Amino acid sequence: MPLLYSQNYPNELLEINPHVSCMYVETHKQVGGGRHLVHIRNLVRGMPVTIREDYSKEGYLSTGTESRDLDLIDKQFKEILNKLRSMCIVCLPIIPFQAEIIHLEKHSPKTAKLVSDRISYIRETHG
Repeated sequence: MPLLYSQNYPNELLEINPHVSCMYVETHKQVGGGRHLVHIRNLVRGMPVTIREDYSKEGYLSTGTESRDLDLIDKQFKEILNKLRSMCIVCLPIIPFQAEIIHLEKHSPKTAKLVSDRISYIRETHG
């Protein structure tokens, strides 16, 4: 069972266990998000899922950028699945992803469905 669940970003776990990777909510601009997220972004073991434009209040993805977003997200989940299939431990922080999916459902339903489906698949096959 190489999928590990946490409520939030597990910075302490990542510091004490160099064999754990962590999924995180990324932006297309690749900046912002608070110190915990920046720490994970700077680690080689951070695994981005780009589901925001930026971290401003209006920084959610929209239907206008769905083709760009869907392709990138699909590629990122393939990388996460490859890591899981190679028996690496990957952490899924539940709260950040749930919050973003709720916003995606309002602003970009297709993207929300893709992210939800990919997370469900990962949970079923590796969790």
